[in-house]
Amino acid sequence: MSNATLSPGKRLQELLESRGMKNVELASLLGRSSQYVTDIIKGKKDLDVELALQLEQVLGGEPSAQQWMTWVIEYRRHTPEISRMEVLSKPYAKELIKLKWINGKQSPAALAREIDAFWALKDIAVGAFRQTAGNKRLPDVDARAAWSIEVYRRACQQTDVADYDKSRLPELYGRLKGLMQSVEDVKEVKPLLASYGIRLVFLPNPPKCPVDGVGYVNEGKPYIGLSLRIARIDSFWFTLLHEMKHIEAEDKIQPADTIDRPVDSVIERRANAGARQLLFDDERYQNFVDRGVFTLPAVDAEVARTDGTNHAVHRAILLGRLKNDYYLDWSQFAREHTGVRDVLLTS
Repeated sequence: MSNATLSPGKRLQELLESRGMKNVELASLLGRSSQYVTDIIKGKKDLDVELALQLEQVLGGEPSAQQWMTWVIEYRRHTPEISRMEVLSKPYAKELIKLKWINGKQSPAALAREIDAFWALKDIAVGAFRQTAGNKRLPDVDARAAWSIEVYRRACQQTDVADYDKSRLPELYGRLKGLMQSVEDVKEVKPLLASYGIRLVFLPNPPKCPVDGVGYVNEGKPYIGLSLRIARIDSFWFTLLHEMKHIEAEDKIQPADTIDRPVDSVIERRANAGARQLLFDDERYQNFVDRGVFTLPAVDAEVARTDGTNHAVHRAILLGRLKNDYYLDWSQFAREHTGVRDVLLTS
């Protein structure tokens, strides 16, 4: 990078580094927030005359305000201007701003850089998406990619997370089974996963993006994103465990399609089977089906059993599986499918 194309913010950063001064120290001298200084350095805010005069004063007169403004002019002369309209023509730009995943209240140049930086994560946060021919409910490709990137960005922001050890997954599964009976207990899931090194992010799916979850291990750090698009307790548990099975298998990142129309691939079928087994053992389930009594009292008696290897689950978990396998119609016992969104998002 030539001196002429060195941004004023970059010059300020290099100056602070050469003097061993931190952003917060300069902010204190300027009487401004540390975020303001950071925004100047990153180019999210312009270095104007008022700030140039302040910098000259607090930094001992060198560089002068005139020198700062000379650098600003040189940078602008050698850096192509970009209009806000051009920025908004970038992939999914308007939607990123509307969703508030990108700060739209900044200069066009800074906005362009932030959008470009967002999409630069695509190679590590988004894998190849399989799309089934004839499925009219397929997500918009940019929407799904953007959702996956934002899940990854938010996962990276979580700091109170233990180191991940794959060998502890069986232990974690056992503890999760203890939370499957009560709606209130789902609020314990996120901190429990964090204590085992797995980051959990709740992020609503954007328009035209009917995805439910994503699970991935990036550089030894696993994370799961759930949209809570279908926020029933049975759907929550199935999607969570489905994504955990992707993590366990270290599958290439591949956000799930809709719950009712899963992607028909080997890894998706494997994750589905693993989730079903963890929720309600296949042998136990088949024995219940063979008895052929699908009343609420029969369901309640079955889900409460904890003998042998069985664990108690919420009645909606068994009802959901029965409905998914067409033993019951989705209109039957509809009130039993308790929602968990409020519990999860307020915990």
